[in-house]
Amino acid sequence: MLDKQIGNRFIGHEKEIQLFQSWLASTDPDAPWILFMHDALSEPEKKGGVGKTWLLRKCANIAQQHQDIAVVMIDFFNIADRNSAEIAQRIVESLKEVYPDWHPATFEQAFIEYRAANRQNLNMSEPLARLYDTLTSELDILEAR
Repeated sequence: MLDKQIGNRFIGHEKEIQLFQSWLASTDPDAPWILFMHDALSEPEKKGGVGKTWLLRKCANIAQQHQDIAVVMIDFFNIADRNSAEIAQRIVESLKEVYPDWHPATFEQAFIEYRAANRQNLNMSEPLARLYDTLTSELDILEAR
């Protein structure tokens, strides 16, 4: 809703939006597969307030217009978003939106087991390893399709 309110009233970042759109549309096999944007100012007191979050949301909205692209928003300033298991869960949920006939049952079961172990304050190394292994397997299956 906020994105729609800001919408066309935000001025600037046309160069970055064009770069993102070109990167997104590229079919060059040698093109970078990761696009990294950041605040390039070196003085900390000058950073902030230049629309980076707006730009990120705008790019996500542009990417979501492509039916074969899954968009996962993660705010690493939010402590809950830093949890690797939760990030994996968000990735799976986003991919399920793009591929609704994909059912990663082994990952979903491993995630349930991970959460149960976490609630019981158990050693998390084994549940996390299982979660990562099942995610890798499920992604391999999805890629093969």
